[in-house]
Amino acid sequence: MTRMWRMLGSVLTTCVIAASGVNPTLASAGPDDSKTIATQEHVDSPKVFWDESAGNFVLRTNVGQNPPPIETTALWVGKGYNDAGHQQYIHPITKDNAPELGFAGKPGDLLYRAPAQPGFSRSPIWAGFGADTNVPIERFRDQSFTLDMVGFDGPGRMEMFNNYGTEHKESASRLLSSHDVGLRSAFLTAGSHTHNDTTFTRPGRYEMTYRASARDTNGKLIHSAPQTLVWQVGGTKPSAEGLGDVAKAYQASSTKTSPSFTPKLSLQPHAGRDKDGDEHLSQLEFTTGDSADQGTAVFHIDGYHLAEVPVRNGHASWTEMVGSQSSNFQVVYVPRSGHSPRWVSAPIAYTTGQQRAQTSQPGQFPTKASQDPAPAFDTGELTDGSDEATVTSNVKDGSATVTVTPADPRMIAHVKGGFITNPKDDIPDCDVDFVSGPHTRSIRADVRYCGGDATSLKLDITPLPRDHRSAAHMKVAGGLNSTTQVRWGENTGDVNPTSATPAPTTPVQPGPTDPARPAPTVPAPTGSQPGAPTEPGQGANPSDTSPVTIDRGHVDVGPVISDGGATMALVDDSRTHATQTVLRDPESVRLSVPDHAKHVRGDVSADVVRKAGLSGRPVFPDQAYDFLGRKGTPVWVLPQNQTDGLVWPGFSTERMPTKDYPHGVNLTLTPISAPDKGAWWAFTAGLTNDVTMLGSSEKPHEIVNKTPAHIHNNWVFTKPGTYVIGVSASGKNASGQFSVTQKKVTFVVGDEAATALPTPGGDAATPGRPAEPTPPSASGPTASTHPSPEASTPSASPSNQPSNPATPDGQSTPAPSSSTNTKVELDHGHVDVFHVGLTGGKLDLKLKEDVTGSGVIHEPQDVDLQVKDSALVDVPRQFPGAPRAYVLPMTQNQDLLWPGWDTMSTGKPVDLVVDSVQGPGKVHLFTTDISGTAVSQLTSGGTALPGTISVPSPTHVHANWVFTKPGVYTMTVHAASGSMRSATKTYTWRIGGDATAAPSSSASAEPSESPSASAEPSESASASEEPSAPADDETVTPLPDPSVDPEDTPSADPSATPSDEESVDPDNTGDEGTIPAVPSDEATPSDEESVDSGSTGDEATIPATSEATQAADNAPAASHGGASAGTIALPRTGN
Repeated sequence: MTRMWRMLGSVLTTCVIAASGVNPTLASAGPDDSKTIATQEHVDSPKVFWDESAGNFVLRTNVGQNPPPIETTALWVGKGYNDAGHQQYIHPITKDNAPELGFAGKPGDLLYRAPAQPGFSRSPIWAGFGADTNVPIERFRDQSFTLDMVGFDGPGRMEMFNNYGTEHKESASRLLSSHDVGLRSAFLTAGSHTHNDTTFTRPGRYEMTYRASARDTNGKLIHSAPQTLVWQVGGTKPSAEGLGDVAKAYQASSTKTSPSFTPKLSLQPHAGRDKDGDEHLSQLEFTTGDSADQGTAVFHIDGYHLAEVPVRNGHASWTEMVGSQSSNFQVVYVPRSGHSPRWVSAPIAYTTGQQRAQTSQPGQFPTKASQDPAPAFDTGELTDGSDEATVTSNVKDGSATVTVTPADPRMIAHVKGGFITNPKDDIPDCDVDFVSGPHTRSIRADVRYCGGDATSLKLDITPLPRDHRSAAHMKVAGGLNSTTQVRWGENTGDVNPTSATPAPTTPVQPGPTDPARPAPTVPAPTGSQPGAPTEPGQGANPSDTSPVTIDRGHVDVGPVISDGGATMALVDDSRTHATQTVLRDPESVRLSVPDHAKHVRGDVSADVVRKAGLSGRPVFPDQAYDFLGRKGTPVWVLPQNQTDGLVWPGFSTERMPTKDYPHGVNLTLTPISAPDKGAWWAFTAGLTNDVTMLGSSEKPHEIVNKTPAHIHNNWVFTKPGTYVIGVSASGKNASGQFSVTQKKVTFVVGDEAATALPTPGGDAATPGRPAEPTPPSASGPTASTHPSPEASTPSASPSNQPSNPATPDGQSTPAPSSSTNTKVELDHGHVDVFHVGLTGGKLDLKLKEDVTGSGVIHEPQDVDLQVKDSALVDVPRQFPGAPRAYVLPMTQNQDLLWPGWDTMSTGKPVDLVVDSVQGPGKVHLFTTDISGTAVSQLTSGGTALPGTISVPSPTHVHANWVFTKPGVYTMTVHAASGSMRSATKTYTWRIGGDATAAPSSSASAEPSESPSASAEPSESASASEEPSAPADDETVTPLPDPSVDPEDTPSADPSATPSDEESVDPDNTGDEGTIPAVPSDEATPSDEESVDSGSTGDEATIPATSEATQAADNAPAASHGGASAGTIALPRTGN
């Protein structure tokens, strides 16, 4: 367990997910020489967009900043491996998985695979399909539309499916199939996309032709023009040095003969075992018999393009997984130099495992001759037929066979719903989701966990858009064993569907080839251009701060470009509050996780589930998920695959322009707060239960993305209540290091917690007003040591943007400062001590704080910066200030001052020059990276001030400030940018009790007991404060720092008994990341737990990651190594 956790907690050094095709490769090899090639990236293709000007759909490949039409792109699936070196491009059908994947092949078959979850490597490709949020489903019958495969050509078969084996033990959910005529259409949801497995029985070049279809509310059929997408499965990646048109190059090549020309094509098992999966490969070789020959060999499989390989010294070789069926192989030789002529081999039959096959016989130029052609495609409109269907459910041995049999055998319909245990609920506990078509009318569903005879069966049965009949809806009690007659366009039983649209009284006859525009029953989406995808923020406020709760649908968190630079946003594609994409301030959003998401973890019996008071299948049965807790543990789960009735949160950096951020954008997830004993995890898992950890309540995790990224993962929570997670971004571009300020993402877990909490940005008593400040709790480790939500005083504006509107010449307009002649004393809250702006076109250095109001600007000499005695902590000896100093950590501690610097208003590179420091001790300034190393913020590479902070691009930064002795310190500071220089300003810091004992100014702002106290934020304050402050009766505690090395913790009181929540190093190795408290009241802590031995409450945490990483390239400062005797917690990243 510990070793696994150590591995999962290690620093992430590769891309979690890749985004929609960055830096696409222009192919000039083979038949796709002019296409954009997407590979080793996340790509949605086809993705359905709506062209408002044409009143129709258009299909694009969601790759790059401007998704191109699918006919101009090709997806390449080459050999792929995860970061551990395990292959993930070959999927064998075994006796164990055949019952689940038998539709894709028989036991013993080898399939080429594009995996649903390729992990950090995103290799060989991460491909799915989807639809834009702005597709106007309100105009469509049943609010439904489909992606239709209307043509298929390739050497083998193709299957697309989702596999839920990582959450439940159930069959794969089939999406599209080349050879099953009932699975040529996939029903889509606006604003969603799939992460699915795609398998092929043979390598080679495939062409898939698609269209999108719907019926408008008047019954008129709408469908787009057919468009063709290419998949190149296996073979070589197209190259700029390729032949281009192979036939043309062959015809133009030499025909001269040579007596030394003895061509031969041979195939045999690959002998090498250098990489995982090599035992499944075959070796394709071509020789001319003349070592002087140079040129190109193009291998074909059943006439389809496979690989283009250079011929050097008369020899070419390629290794390939050729599948489990016999195929006919040929080679085309195109000479470039040497003595030998062009040549085409005769076909030769071969299959994986065959000892050897070879030929020297010439043949004809390859022509496509699939040995497994797809059945004919029927795209005709259905305008007649019966309106009746029969639905049956029969239970045997814990499985229900659900059958939907239309009276019209031609019908194909999507069946979605399931079995509901609670009669008051409307969301199934055991899902039913399949397509009833000519070859498959039934599905088996595991109902062992879905109650008894009172269980209801609820189904929405929706015909294809090309069928004139509309959907039937049913909900019947006693549904486990039942027979129900339904009629298309009608409701049966106790059902009130939200999507039912009455069918036209008279079936509409087929329209012309070019369908009419649908009736404008709802306003058209704004900003939609002909055939163009929705641009970021188009038709929506890119910084929407309206307080909302989202409990279902697709959302992503990530950086976006706004007027003030980059900021973290929540991209809302859920359609719960708008019919198009909305870019929201994450701190105005509450993501609700209902009790319906609660499951029992592990492969347990139905009795265990019932004893837990739950229904529905248990989740994460494999031992790979033991880090979630022992079997039988209840957890709340948001799955990595989109699920009806649940929010689907992911991460995306796709909206950061590749040209400006060519090296990608990294994300950091930082645990901030959680319910008492609550833990959370964010991770992906593949078909073989290989877990990739993205974040957890244990410690901060960094997700390194070398290209634009987009990922959806499992979210697991162990307790009801409010969880707050910080998400920030950073990286390096042409301007140097950059960072995007952390924003908090709030999850509210459980129905009771969601009901009790106020609306985001307000409170229960006064909607729309900021949540009431939470006074600091009593001193102690919980109150003062760990970061917690900014509940006491809201940060009123995104800290990476100017706090106030800019005047036309770009000068900032400061908020009113204090009018008193006495100094303002600040001892807690957010302060940008070095706030650089432009006044009258000149550089100006001020101090900005969010304590007495929102973005209040002061002259530095008018403020006393006070550091309380509670900041005095033990410092590990590898950090500046050891062994004991006053520490203001870079991650906010509600009880202390949180100083930083801000140059966002300038739009320029700035140097912050600390000219002098006078005081009783030293002042150190540094950040810490995720490995726990001190990182200098000064151009000198050191940490001691005075010195210069170089800010190459506008940013907002918080760092660790360390004062070695109590007393009064003064700093003189100026800012410089090019030839501009600000006036020199003086800052006063009062460190420790004696120094801060001076009389307080009336402007000092401790949180007040009264909502009307003067410290209340002004009416102009932004609504970006913590959205989900806990209700009075809910216990929400800051997370215990899990990264304290037990061996580094002093034990002044050997008899102290650690609490259940404290960190454990079970193997007593001293180098593990902490295992979070598993939800078990019976856990017995070991002697090595991290404790506050003397119960002094003076421990501090130096966070593991910085809000800004613009100095990450500097030499690490003050890192002496060795074990620490202090109590400043650091991450452990042992492998």
